[in-house]
Amino acid sequence: MLTIDRLTANYFLPAGAPDPQAFQQRLDALVRQRLPAELNGRLQPPARDQTAVYRIRRLELNLWVDIAGMSDADITRRWSQLLLRAVTRALLTGAETEVVRFDDPAHFLAAFLTDLLTGRAWSVDRGWVYAEFTPLRGLATGQTAAYLLGARPELLLPVARRLQQSRQLEPLLRQMTRADVTLLWSALGWGEPTGIATAAQLDALLPRLRPVPLERGGRDALARNLLRLFLAATIPQPGLAAQSWVAAVCTHLAWLRHLWAARPAPFLWAALAAGEIAGIAPLQPLLDALDSDLEAPRRWLQIMMATGQGRAYVARLAENNQQTTENRQQSTTTGRSLATSFAGLGLLLPFVRELGWYETLGNAGIYQLLLRLVGRDHAPLAWGDGAAAWLSGVPDHLAEQARAQPISWPDLAAWTDETELRAAADAAAILGDWPGSGAALLLLRHFAAGLRGFAGSSPATAASPAAALIRQFIHLPGHLHLSANALEIHLHQAPLGILLRIASRDGPQGPLPWLQNRQLHIILP
Repeated sequence: MLTIDRLTANYFLPAGAPDPQAFQQRLDALVRQRLPAELNGRLQPPARDQTAVYRIRRLELNLWVDIAGMSDADITRRWSQLLLRAVTRALLTGAETEVVRFDDPAHFLAAFLTDLLTGRAWSVDRGWVYAEFTPLRGLATGQTAAYLLGARPELLLPVARRLQQSRQLEPLLRQMTRADVTLLWSALGWGEPTGIATAAQLDALLPRLRPVPLERGGRDALARNLLRLFLAATIPQPGLAAQSWVAAVCTHLAWLRHLWAARPAPFLWAALAAGEIAGIAPLQPLLDALDSDLEAPRRWLQIMMATGQGRAYVARLAENNQQTTENRQQSTTTGRSLATSFAGLGLLLPFVRELGWYETLGNAGIYQLLLRLVGRDHAPLAWGDGAAAWLSGVPDHLAEQARAQPISWPDLAAWTDETELRAAADAAAILGDWPGSGAALLLLRHFAAGLRGFAGSSPATAASPAAALIRQFIHLPGHLHLSANALEIHLHQAPLGILLRIASRDGPQGPLPWLQNRQLHIILP
């Protein structure tokens, strides 16, 4: 299909031509009414290129006609022939800056979402390629993806496959909210699945879902986990996308994972996986303490535990969840990964080492320091996110204890002057009024010192506020990979990544003594 986004026609008539306005109206009518019909079906790609999508930036044509002696049909025919020749010539010989080809609509949409994630979609050199998406320009990235894929649910899996191949699927998922996932889920025709898969179906599906890294957090994280599991189940086997039992298993597994994270009671969950719990009563105290965000999982678990079939089903899911957790906590010779909303905390680790505080703060002190640097408003989210615990060397099951542990904070008078001490006091509005907020601010100041545009002032001043530093450099989605010898921080987004590169904040960053001298590597997008 040939679509002309905008056609601008300049008409030139001989001097003294009678009634130029009539000629203009006649040609305008031909463009609007007869030219589309004349072009319809005329541009046929070769068989091997039937699904391709082309974008041509601009075509310039010079059409000479005898407007007084030629009929409307003759003019339209000549115009269409010239246009078709120009299009064909552009497709065959056009420069990459003027003609872009995509294998199919999924490739086109995946390229747009990738450029959206990397900030190139609306740049001067790429914006014209995606002109049809301009009405979505003001939306968030996750919302844009939900609208586009929700309107074309048949493209969800092929687009996701391409994004997965280019390692952009997880960065996109991290941008999606619960509302975005709900829109997609509805477009696929699923509501709140309540069925029970058979043992054979679970045997086929669960091994595929076990390696999927799931996220901690609230309702948005729960929704993203559901989509992660569904895509992991259906990308390799698209025919499963239409099966309601697949949607049910993914939903229930995501629910159970969040119940597990909300109430980490290993013995209880192990008993559930072993089928040793015969009813809802042993779980009721756990369920009663859950917040309203987990009402649907709580209701589902109550229904399942009321029947033998339901208990067997829950046991299989709990066993899978237990194996997933064990796999992630196994020996770090193979390593383990964590998706996080606060991968930017890893940028601060060289400065924790540089200040030498790790010897007196210990792992718990570093944990509290990093938690404070996500900002007061985001601290509860960071508790369940896991990144701060990983980066400080605090085991997941000891995180709550580490948050409450008394810490001997450094004497800031030895590190700062009077002006900086006053600035540290002002930081309470952002970092929270607590004993370590001054130390957190000082760490942030050391981090900002080598960054162009942030180095000239304290992070607590108006010229370089702590809030801006936290927003631009700490609240960055990504994932952590911990192996026997290294900690890799993969940032999925870094709007000011160029400043980090100029300051040599990417690549190898040296050993981390509090993490058994693992080598820190920071990988920017």
